[in-house]
Amino acid sequence: SALMLSYIPHYALYVRKYDKAIVVSTVVALVVALGANSAFVPRFGIQGAAWSTFAAMVLLGVMKSIWLLAVKRRDGEFPSGKKTKNVIDRAKIATETRDLI
Repeated sequence: SALMLSYIPHYALYVRKYDKAIVVSTVVALVVALGANSAFVPRFGIQGAAWSTFAAMVLLGVMKSIWLLAVKRRDGEFPSGKKTKNVIDRAKIATETRDLI
């Protein structure tokens, strides 16, 4: 389910000690769920509740994933980060130096 998929970025953020990202994502998803439920339950009943809850859970997973990608990019775990560029440059230099020997 959508909730289970949001656990993957959740635990990745938790291990990196980004609890604020988890809390903010959860609160935003809660507000969306409450708003969508109040709008769709009177009109569509139980199916409105199901769809609005599903949408909030998907939003929760997407928000946690975006936070995780931002954290990884900032920490240099992706090629666009400065740390990764420095590591790649050092690896090239080491390879070139080894080739000269």
